[in-house]
Amino acid sequence: SNDDDCQRVVAEILADHGPVDVFVSNAGRSIRRSAKYQGKERFHDFQRLMNLNFFGALRMILGVLPSIVERKSGHIVHVSSFGVPTRQSRFAGYCASKSALDAALQSMAGEVAAQGVHTSTVYMPLVQTKMVQSKGHSYDHISMLMVDMACELIEHAIVTKKCEVIDGPSRFLALLYFFRPSLILALNSLLYGLESEQAPDGLAHAKSEHEMERRRTRNAQRGFSPLKALGSLLAFFSQLEMFFMRLGVVSIVRDPIIILILLLVLVVHPIVVATMAVSSTVRKSLRMIRARTGWHEDRCELDGAGTLIMEVSQPKQLGSSSSHEAVPPAASRLSYRKSCRAELQVGDAASLASKPC
Repeated sequence: SNDDDCQRVVAEILADHGPVDVFVSNAGRSIRRSAKYQGKERFHDFQRLMNLNFFGALRMILGVLPSIVERKSGHIVHVSSFGVPTRQSRFAGYCASKSALDAALQSMAGEVAAQGVHTSTVYMPLVQTKMVQSKGHSYDHISMLMVDMACELIEHAIVTKKCEVIDGPSRFLALLYFFRPSLILALNSLLYGLESEQAPDGLAHAKSEHEMERRRTRNAQRGFSPLKALGSLLAFFSQLEMFFMRLGVVSIVRDPIIILILLLVLVVHPIVVATMAVSSTVRKSLRMIRARTGWHEDRCELDGAGTLIMEVSQPKQLGSSSSHEAVPPAASRLSYRKSCRAELQVGDAASLASKPC
């Protein structure tokens, strides 16, 4: 991240090897920590990440770029992170530094494409290296790539010269965020709550250790880990994609599958939301009915025709108000039916409670 060191290294490379054919920007640093721990004394986390992952890499790219453009041939590859398109929690600084270089390189691409210079970004999943070894954090629920598999992705970018190389699950989540940001927000929020984290030294250390131990005990007792199940599912699709990539048919197989799953989610999601909204409205309306009439229902449901069916036991005698029907006092168990479809669709609980059902 030191400017003098970067200039010296670039000068040595050009002197020893001449113009660069392929430049791979892979060096970087990662910090996995919640943003709530990175204020005040720990704001240097962001500064360190930007200095190395963005400014340091950008200095190197700008150092070799003039000779590549002059020769009108070359390829610049940036190894980014899958956390950028998937908006991973606890990686605010890391994703910010990686996405900053993504944006810079994508802007440069239009400037140098006419000179025969190619640019690529590899959105790399987690790789089994020392970089993922962190005190207080565990990646046991994630199936990570081996180093040789990560090299295959970089090699794929160099050979095909694609602008982006991204695994199938990350591409699907990125597209889903474009159409339904709330779904990705809910998913990341769920994962954030399930994963454990140890606070930095001196910040609620005992509390965070107790929380991590509590979650480990809970997962051990439960015998089933949603995180591991999700990690296994993503790993399956990643391995399947690697297989098709080696066959050279990854786009033909992967993209139609992603589109079909995406369409399915986009169709199902509004239906689920509408069903939950109607269900919530019905429950609120029934509570208001009970509060106003004093009925105690044994069974209450909405049939397929939109009719509210309620069975009541020992109903109270209602007044003679024109807005209510009197309940026969001799009845010990009654069943009343009256169409409430319009009120339920509108969701006006007050108007529904004022009508007899």
